[in-house]
Amino acid sequence: MNRGIILSTPTTVEVQQPDGQLISFNVPALSTYEEFRVGFEWNVPSDSTIGDVIITYEVDPNLINSADADPSNNIGDISVFVGTLPEVVISAFAPIYSMSDLNFNADQSFDLDGGDVSCVFNVEYELEEELKWQSIESPDCHTNLSWVDDGIFEVIVTVIDEEQDRASSSVEVTVLNRPATVIISSLLTETPALSMVTMEVFANDTDSEDDWPGLVDIYWPTANCLEGYFTRTCTTTSNVEGLKSFTAIGTDDDGELTPAIWNITFTNAIPRDVNVTLWSALGQGIEADQQGTFQVLEDEVMWLRAEAVDSLDDLSTLEWRWRPDDQNTTWFVRTEGDTSAIELAWPRSGRNIVRLEVVDNDGASSGFIETWVQVENVAPVIDWLPTSLPVAESQSVQLTGQYHDTASDNLTLIACWDVDPGINQDGVGSADDDCDVFGDTLVWAWEQDGIHQVIFHVTDNDGARAYRTTNITVVNQPPRPTIKVCSASAGSACELTVSRILDSAADLPYLTYTWDIDATVDSDGDGDATNDADHVGRTVSQTWEFSGSYEVTVRVLDEDVSRPGTASVIVEVSSSQGGLIGDVIGSVIGEEAGVMTKILVLFLIGLVGIVTYRTLSGKSKRPDEESAPWDEPPTDLMSDDVSPQMLDLTFPAAASPVIGAGISTSTVTTTDPSSIAGTAITDFAVAAHAPPVPATGLPQGWTMEQWKYYGKSWLEDNAAQTGIADDGELDI
Repeated sequence: MNRGIILSTPTTVEVQQPDGQLISFNVPALSTYEEFRVGFEWNVPSDSTIGDVIITYEVDPNLINSADADPSNNIGDISVFVGTLPEVVISAFAPIYSMSDLNFNADQSFDLDGGDVSCVFNVEYELEEELKWQSIESPDCHTNLSWVDDGIFEVIVTVIDEEQDRASSSVEVTVLNRPATVIISSLLTETPALSMVTMEVFANDTDSEDDWPGLVDIYWPTANCLEGYFTRTCTTTSNVEGLKSFTAIGTDDDGELTPAIWNITFTNAIPRDVNVTLWSALGQGIEADQQGTFQVLEDEVMWLRAEAVDSLDDLSTLEWRWRPDDQNTTWFVRTEGDTSAIELAWPRSGRNIVRLEVVDNDGASSGFIETWVQVENVAPVIDWLPTSLPVAESQSVQLTGQYHDTASDNLTLIACWDVDPGINQDGVGSADDDCDVFGDTLVWAWEQDGIHQVIFHVTDNDGARAYRTTNITVVNQPPRPTIKVCSASAGSACELTVSRILDSAADLPYLTYTWDIDATVDSDGDGDATNDADHVGRTVSQTWEFSGSYEVTVRVLDEDVSRPGTASVIVEVSSSQGGLIGDVIGSVIGEEAGVMTKILVLFLIGLVGIVTYRTLSGKSKRPDEESAPWDEPPTDLMSDDVSPQMLDLTFPAAASPVIGAGISTSTVTTTDPSSIAGTAITDFAVAAHAPPVPATGLPQGWTMEQWKYYGKSWLEDNAAQTGIADDGELDI
């Protein structure tokens, strides 16, 4: 410790041990009243004498701290007494039983350096299967020890002398177990074989850690107790006649065994406790329902098995008498042996009562045992019903269904076909269970197209019914007409008729016939020239105004108007007397033509001549004049740009008259078509298809080709300005 007021200089401290060995320790700088301690060990030699020894130490032996006012107090001595440990002496002892006292003595222990000694006993013991320690202090080194359970326990003896020196030694104490007490008692010493006997066991273990009578496990090795192997109450029996000994073994908590025996004489017994079970053909047990009734299927192969309780002396000779159906008095089955098993199947649906009697070799009977079996009817099964590809109207289809049932029902099955499930034909049941056709094969045809449902159903003698449905798609076939035509000439009536028509019988009375007289002319203005209904009826009359080839199409419609039957022919219409111009004039100024009509025809013929002349002469028009049809230059018949319609020189029939029917004339001039130039004929052909051109000429920017197809609509929209009435007559 630094008792000065200034910080000391680091130095050393030297310690001289009793054996003369010098040890040096470094001492750091110390502030005022700060201290520093050193520690060391010195091993006392075993041959040291008993007595005091001196340990010398010196701080700052080299006087490094010059400011130390008194260096003499830097040296000191420590006196240490060297003695011996006490000796432990334990008196011998023998093994003891549990719950007994052991006189444990260590009073012969001593201390060589003199003085008295005392002892501390640390005793090991077991409590609730856990090892614990108990410390006992004894000034005279003597005590009594006792253990409640057997085992080997350690006792540690510690001897303490007056210098508090300690010496310890341990010994093991063997504690022997005390066996339990086991006693069997019963009210019976004789009873019939297989009769139950109850035996009670009293047992106690004096050295058990549990409360009295202690824990003793009772085990019946051969008694086959109802309560199990480990029980103090055993209820059992014997499966053979004669004297039988029952042994109970008591085991205390130390595992020591104590046996006890009880003898009982068993007399003869009769068969009893008959148990009947039902098994499938695959060996699977069938459980009875809550009413104790087994549920099986009709004609299902099953196994009835039975067991009975009897002494082993009688089991092998037991006779089993079966009556599987109480309503069938001729059905008996008998077997012999310790158990019985019979294979059978019930053909009758409903409740069947099975009766069984078991008789032993002494004639003792178990009585009749009844077992209830509910036989459920098995419904027929339709294995397969073929599907059919779509068929035509009135086309027959054949279907054959495959089905089966149990063996007892196969011969009585009724197979039926319901071809119209929507109608209850027989007025019995529902609409889908009619028998329109009996048997497994159906041959049927439908007159109407669509999807027709067919139901195939099979019924057994219990009324169980199986059915399967299939859909037959009946496809409407378009009518297939054949056209018969007459020899046609321009201006004469020609009869067109469908001479032959192929369709289903149901469709024939309701067919509709429409005729398109010219496939190149859109007479109804719908944009499709091939679907016009110029005439309606199977036989129609048609008069062509001009000679030429005409494609005539008849459309025959049944209930499916989207798929009409069609037939087309090319009708060659020959020229009437007078040739091409005669056809035109004849069509216009026939017997019924008026004066104005005839005048207009003569005017148009003259107009054609003028157009032809001006075209051939190449006369040019003034720049400010609108083009009129007859002012256009002639068409180049060899040009690729010429429309096929313009090159058609066969004069196809026009959708409307070439000239308005309201103008008539009294004089008709016949012109030889061969005298008219090709260009004029071409223009006339175009005009033959076109409506009348307004007096002011074609609308601005229109061509004759456009006027041919769209002029009629233009005239209807501008009727008030053109001077042409809605009825096609010129407004003069």
